[in-house]
Amino acid sequence: MRTPPTETITVARADETTTEGRRTAGAPSTVGAIQALVEPCAYDLTDTAGRRTVTHGCNLYHRGGLPFGILAGDLLTVRGRTMRVTRTPEVWQRGDTGIGVKIHAEEGEDQ
Repeated sequence: MRTPPTETITVARADETTTEGRRTAGAPSTVGAIQALVEPCAYDLTDTAGRRTVTHGCNLYHRGGLPFGILAGDLLTVRGRTMRVTRTPEVWQRGDTGIGVKIHAEEGEDQ
């Protein structure tokens, strides 16, 4: 069986600090890198006001467990573009064994 090609994905996370009772995000620092299969996606979203927007993103498929935790809000560099993880990573399991992880990330204007 042929192994599909994977790409190197860089993961960054902003440090949070509390200033006068308010949480503020600092500059993102690199957490690490993973190898994943990249599936580019485009989503047609309609908000509550009826406006339609097209959001670009990707699904990443990593085989095995992650070497470090990835959280919603982390920044990923995929094919030279910065994307934000918008959902909690989903773990595929066979019995009690995790066999892979799916990570969803989208591009946004506020990054």
